[in-house]
Amino acid sequence: MANPVIDRVEVIPATIPPGGQARITIFAHDDDNALVRLSGTVTDSQGNSLPISGMVTIGDALTYRMSQPAVGTIQQDPDQPNVFIYTAPL
Repeated sequence: MANPVIDRVEVIPATIPPGGQARITIFAHDDDNALVRLSGTVTDSQGNSLPISGMVTIGDALTYRMSQPAVGTIQQDPDQPNVFIYTAPL
């Protein structure tokens, strides 16, 4: 099993005032992922049909963690585990 791959880390905005906040988003993926094409057909009552397809990724779930900084705080977004909010001290 390969290590996760970090595609990029975004910190927006890069400069904040005292008490301000920055959003940290980590974009990563599992290098062992496999893509599988799923296909089928949709048919109406008269026998007319169209092909359908989609892709699914099979891979390990990633867990994201950030350490608390020496100043300010970091909180993980409960709805987006790859997003953290940094709050600077006053």
